[in-house]
Amino acid sequence: MTNNKYLYISLVVAVVFCILHYLGIEYHLYFTYKWFDIPMHLLGGFWLSLLGLWVSFRFGHIDSIIRYKSKSFVIAIISAFVIGIAWESFELLAGITSVNTPEYFKDFCNDVSSTFMGGVIAYLYFIKRRSCPNDMICELGINRKL
Repeated sequence: MTNNKYLYISLVVAVVFCILHYLGIEYHLYFTYKWFDIPMHLLGGFWLSLLGLWVSFRFGHIDSIIRYKSKSFVIAIISAFVIGIAWESFELLAGITSVNTPEYFKDFCNDVSSTFMGGVIAYLYFIKRRSCPNDMICELGINRKL
């Protein structure tokens, strides 16, 4: 499992996200609880940033946390922002929201910042691994591959 650990974790988060989104739509939680979309954006940012980090590691763009902390951060944040902006664009194109709504800009900023925070959390989770003597990504000092 260790080779695909972050992929599996991101898939579990995706399933949780989908279940919560389904419940949010089915039971009108997005409208009943105005804050319900905040954890959804946080989860979405975490999920897709972690997936982006896993893909980058898998294709050899990140092979050492020590050497690639900045690159890992950029990948996580860009993943979160691209998805956050894409989702907000989808909401506009689908007619779910409108720029003419009085609270649109505030909601947009809250959604994008929540997605950003999800990306930061994914980055922090990803770099929590310790550096091994051979400069690989390790967990608790034991040499393991992602």
